[in-house]
Amino acid sequence: EHPPVPEVTIKLELLFGGACLARKYLASGLLKRFTDRIKLQLTASTFDSVMDFAMKEQMMGLHSFCMHFARLHPSVEESFKSGEFSSHVLDALKEIWPEKPQPLKRLKTSSRTVM
Repeated sequence: EHPPVPEVTIKLELLFGGACLARKYLASGLLKRFTDRIKLQLTASTFDSVMDFAMKEQMMGLHSFCMHFARLHPSVEESFKSGEFSSHVLDALKEIWPEKPQPLKRLKTSSRTVM
């Protein structure tokens, strides 16, 4: 029998660059391979960079995959609540975890009159 093949991790920046080029030159098969590989490397620690890439490049399939991943992984919610992601990723995640509205504060009225 053959020994197990170790999983290879490819730098996300290279995968992002390859996906951009494949998209630019309409190489749909190649784009799918890059996107699938990016999905395989999505973890809680890579979430911000992958989601950021999906949003900037308007890759809706990858964006949806990231949102689904976020719903399933409590560590992503923890990072969201502590504000660890880039601002536009935080904004996108508000779709899943909306901010609780702050109670309105009553304005104090002054008994002094101004003349």
